[in-house]
Amino acid sequence: MTHYTAQKTISFMLVMMVLSSCYSDSKVAFEPSPPIPENTSHIESDGRNYHIFFSPVKNEIPLNRYFDMEVEVRGAMQQVIKFPLAMEVDAGMRAHNHGMNVKPDIEDLGQGRYKVKGMLFHMPGEWFLAFFLRRGVMAEKAETMVFVAQ
Repeated sequence: MTHYTAQKTISFMLVMMVLSSCYSDSKVAFEPSPPIPENTSHIESDGRNYHIFFSPVKNEIPLNRYFDMEVEVRGAMQQVIKFPLAMEVDAGMRAHNHGMNVKPDIEDLGQGRYKVKGMLFHMPGEWFLAFFLRRGVMAEKAETMVFVAQ
């Protein structure tokens, strides 16, 4: 085998290895998703790699009472994610320059599903609700506004 032929063979093998690993990773990471339940809010992350679907467990955000939320994070094409993804949730009132008085607990249920326990909006008015997503060194944020009535 000549030196040129050996280089071509090695190059071809490297390209095939890279392509096959990309294909197998995408099959492991994504699959078609079941439909999202009704009464679920939807926002997209700032990097457009994730869709966040969330709803309060009892379909309401009460004033000055603890509540829980169900959250589902999906991929850019709204597929179920299979890889580990760290999530944090925060909320605050920009008009009053403060956040929540509590830090909610987040239970990772797997495949992009989370239960956020112990949210508390202690004042009526407009609150921002922010989701921080991290996979390794990659981080994205999704934020929306919610109104809490008296």
